[in-house]
Amino acid sequence: MEMGEMDIKTEKLMAGVGALFSLTWLTLSPIAIAGWVLLLIALKRFSLKFARTEIYQDIREAMILAIASGFVFLFVWWRFPIGFIRFYSEESSLIIPTMISFLLGCLLLIASSHFLRRCLLSLKEITGEDFFLKAGELVFLGSLMSIILVGFLIYSIGQIYQAIAFFLLPDRLEYGKEKREEVVLE
Repeated sequence: MEMGEMDIKTEKLMAGVGALFSLTWLTLSPIAIAGWVLLLIALKRFSLKFARTEIYQDIREAMILAIASGFVFLFVWWRFPIGFIRFYSEESSLIIPTMISFLLGCLLLIASSHFLRRCLLSLKEITGEDFFLKAGELVFLGSLMSIILVGFLIYSIGQIYQAIAFFLLPDRLEYGKEKREEVVLE
């Protein structure tokens, strides 16, 4: 593969704005959906420009699983809209299904973050931007810790790192064999 430069100004802007909008993913709001669409389109274009189909495949899987986890978490929230005060006052026959739903939402979030992390690692390999690596680690760690609720904050911080990584990319990016670097996780 020969070296060259590629204009990615539009893709980086779309992906950065999409990443910021998708911070509201848990609410499944129209803003979050618009963010996912922007991010999906931008990463599809990255995938095509750099001939790395795994970028698009991973983000697509991550979004499908994130939407599913959002629906499950909304079910739990609607079931107990005022939080754990109502949770403890409910009859015990409803607590078990709700806890199972919450755990299912956490498992879907972990699966989603696995694919998002793989996508971000691929972007780190192509662009050399270290914020993608940090974002992937934070998102995955946050999803693992979502069971104790503090994980949602860590997950959101990872998404902010993701948006920063896109905005830090140059408008023109060199590509070719020499630009790729293997990412090794310790």
